[in-house]
Amino acid sequence: MNAGRILCSILLGMYAIYIIRNNTITIAGANVKRSLVLTMIQLGQLLMIELMVVFGGGFYIVFLFFR
Repeated sequence: MNAGRILCSILLGMYAIYIIRNNTITIAGANVKRSLVLTMIQLGQLLMIELMVVFGGGFYIVFLFFR
């Protein structure tokens, strides 16, 4: 279980680096470039997913973290 969490964390980190370096995100299969707001939104979503993976819980734990 811990190995799965570590692997998921590494993959999400690699995807975040890809988003930052290429300044490109994918929405429904279409590439969107040079939009700082959309990039920050997607990185925020990745942070929420990462916190769910690290703490092994659901949305409740993530929302308690941001409270």
